[in-house]
Formats: sequence, structure tokens, C-alpha cells
Amino acid sequence: ATPGLALAMGSDDLHTTQSLLEQFARAQGLASASISLPDGTVIADTKGKRDADATLPEKWTGNDQTGVTTTYSDDAFTARAPVAIAGRGNAILE
Repeated sequence: ATPGLALAMGSDDLHTTQSLLEQFARAQGLASASISLPDGTVIADTKGKRDADATLPEKWTGNDQTGVTTTYSDDAFTARAPVAIAGRGNAILE
């Protein structure tokens, strides 16, 4: 799913990004999933919590994460992974 998400985001196609994220979450049996920028802007979210006026900047910095990180608290398991958007920066898949 992440190559498709990266391509859609790289083309500024946020509608397709949302659709692919929903497909990914269903296929993985996830309760929720989101894609955000390092500044916290939510680009896509399976629970409809995305920033309505979100647009992708030409480039951004932050999120130098190179692998998956996981946490468990309050009976919730969370995994975060970088999604490299060519020439722009890393987004966060959670």
C-alpha cells in the first residue's frame, strides 16, 4: 500500500490517497489508519479526521524515521512508519 500512497501523494492526489488508505486499513484489519505530515497536518484518515483544507507543500522536513516503531498504551497498539514522497519528504503512516 505504501508505494501507491507515496505515488498518490507525490501527484497531489489526496482523493486517491484517502481511498488507498481505506483499502489498506480494511485489508490489514485495522481499526483506524492515518497519513500525516511531520507538522501534524492530517492528509488522510479512515475516521474522517483529516484537515479539510490540507494541501501538500512542495517540500517539508522532519520525520527522519527509517523503520516502523510501535507503542502500546491504554489498550491500543499503534504502529508508525515513514512513507517517502519522492523529492518532497517523509509522511507518517499510523
